[in-house]
Amino acid sequence: MDSANWLVKSSGRILGPFTQAELSAKLKTRELSIHDEAAVPQAFWRPLCDEKKFEKIVNEVRQEVNSDTSITKTFSDEMTLTDEYHPISDDLTGEIDTKNLELTKEIIIENLKDETQIPPETTPQPVKSFGYQASDVASAGAQMLNKKMWLTVGTVAVLLLVLVLIQTLIIKPKSDHEKYDEYVSLGKDAIHLGLYKEALDNLSAAYEINSEGKDIYIFLAPLLVHLTSQSFLAEELLHSVESDGEPKIKKRAITALGTLGYKDGNKSLATIFYKKALDIDPNYTPALVNLGLLQSLRSNYRKSSKSFKRALKIDDEPEMIRFYYALSLVAQLKGEIVLNKLLQAQKHLRWVAKKGAFLAQESKLMLIYLSVLTNPKKYADKEVTSLLDMDPEQSNNHRYNLFINQNWVQWSSLVEYCNAIKLSVKKEHLKTTLDAFCSIKALKRDKASKLADKLAHQAPKDALAQAVVGYIKDNLNLESEARIAVKGAVKNNSKHKFSLPMILQARFCMREQNYECTLRESTLVLKNKPRNLMALSMLATTHFHDGEFDKAGQLLRDGLRVSTEYSPLLMLKKQMQEAE
Repeated sequence: MDSANWLVKSSGRILGPFTQAELSAKLKTRELSIHDEAAVPQAFWRPLCDEKKFEKIVNEVRQEVNSDTSITKTFSDEMTLTDEYHPISDDLTGEIDTKNLELTKEIIIENLKDETQIPPETTPQPVKSFGYQASDVASAGAQMLNKKMWLTVGTVAVLLLVLVLIQTLIIKPKSDHEKYDEYVSLGKDAIHLGLYKEALDNLSAAYEINSEGKDIYIFLAPLLVHLTSQSFLAEELLHSVESDGEPKIKKRAITALGTLGYKDGNKSLATIFYKKALDIDPNYTPALVNLGLLQSLRSNYRKSSKSFKRALKIDDEPEMIRFYYALSLVAQLKGEIVLNKLLQAQKHLRWVAKKGAFLAQESKLMLIYLSVLTNPKKYADKEVTSLLDMDPEQSNNHRYNLFINQNWVQWSSLVEYCNAIKLSVKKEHLKTTLDAFCSIKALKRDKASKLADKLAHQAPKDALAQAVVGYIKDNLNLESEARIAVKGAVKNNSKHKFSLPMILQARFCMREQNYECTLRESTLVLKNKPRNLMALSMLATTHFHDGEFDKAGQLLRDGLRVSTEYSPLLMLKKQMQEAE
């Protein structure tokens, strides 16, 4: 059965639908051109002359055209203008409702131009895909398709807009919130482990994400006070905590404000803040220690002694309290030696040095100074050699109370005692070694560098001197030179007389994760110094990585008996707990 489903593009309009018979008749009467495009629903537009269904009528039309020269000329001109090229159209036709086919029978083809004449307008007419129909039904179908198309486009656009809004307003803030929490968690963990630079980096990153997160102020501010020069930001954060915080937090903020005032040279303001913190909690150790320090600097030794003794009874930070108290007593001996004060200072310093943990090397330095002070004619070469053979990073690797002023434990404050001791050293290369060591510890990098170069030529075979050179070079970020110096020190220390060459070599091995080398060097250190924290922690770490958890656990416990505040041991303890 011949269905009425053919549409035709002709002279800029879409005509139809037609049955195949009707379309053939219109071709025969020249109402339509064999070069007009036609298509059934959901098919591509094609010229009628290319449709096989109309091949017979097309051939008949062509024969009639060839018999008439005038008509031939007309077609030739038409081809030149419009039909030189007939690509297949990209668009598809719509569906035709065959139930309403009877309505299409009355389609009138208006203004149909004779195909044998050249159109008066040479500019091609725009083709409106179903924009103009010769029937109301076809037009309605086209409009419905158009509406569906725009509805689809609109829906896609709305969905894209929603996705953008979700990404901008919901997902991104959530991501920032997660990052903030992660940085805060890492920062607090780092403080707990005594990794203060790492803590500062993480908490600073959290602050950049959310500067209104007051929960981190009390952690970030003291780090800024101790490790940076960002006094303004630290002060702003601390005042915010002071005004809003609970008493436990407020006393810490006020104490940190006192230390900030001290750093800025305002000792009077610092004293006010420390006393204000003690008004909140009379037994708050950091405020007591800091106040005792200020009182000592102002030569108010009686009040200073009272503050330190009171802090010692609380005993929260025994090494630092004892060390500060000893320094306060030593300061009183510069004018004249008072035996009672001398003995008290030696007592506290020996306690810290014997413990062999935090501030052990610094206490050893002060004990040598007191020995030189009381007996200036005695050479201190042996004591200085013992001092230099200690782990130079031991105190740096300890965690401490961030609210206690660290100024007096800095080597920049202790270097004057190095200079006094140097006068009692007999061997010239040992003097240079002590001077170079104290310089690098006091962050006098240029001086330390020059002295290290001098020492490399002055004592090339001295294992201890070369080890100190290696330590200085490493601190100057000259790792290649440092390794060469340490390698020479290890070679010249074949009988393992000194521990420092092996300590430094073990650190280089651990840095490379060369556990076999770390195990060898750390074991040699422990033979010389059974309580050495670095050796205990490195051996424990090596056994842990080798899966020997029992050995690692035993060494960890041995180390924690020496110090519960040694950062490498705390880090290993955390790793072992996470691995359980």
